[in-house]
Amino acid sequence: MKIVLRARVGLLVIIAVAAATLLRRGPDSVVFAQGRSKNYVIDQESTAFHPQRLVVPRGATVVFENHDVTEHNVTLALPEGGKTVNVDLGTFPPGQKVSYTFEHSGTVRVHCSIHPEMTATIVVR
Repeated sequence: MKIVLRARVGLLVIIAVAAATLLRRGPDSVVFAQGRSKNYVIDQESTAFHPQRLVVPRGATVVFENHDVTEHNVTLALPEGGKTVNVDLGTFPPGQKVSYTFEHSGTVRVHCSIHPEMTATIVVR
């Protein structure tokens, strides 16, 4: 019985340490996304995008989730033909999400038109 209890406590400690490590990750963290078949997520929380830099393959879909207590907007500045094209994905309340599939390689600037301090970068390879 003591062995089982210690194993469960040990597992809980491992889970807690892993969770704390993920939560402690700063907004400047870079996330490298792998593969084309999954969705990649940029969260909006505490008036910031998390992560602030995401690297994805061409053809990847990025989901922008709003886990904040206020509305947010997602606007993408896409590089196209030597110029920048702005794509407004709309404004959405807490608990909602929007997505976009990146068909072209390049560096995409992301911002919230409501909160100008909210910025992120998506590198599409």
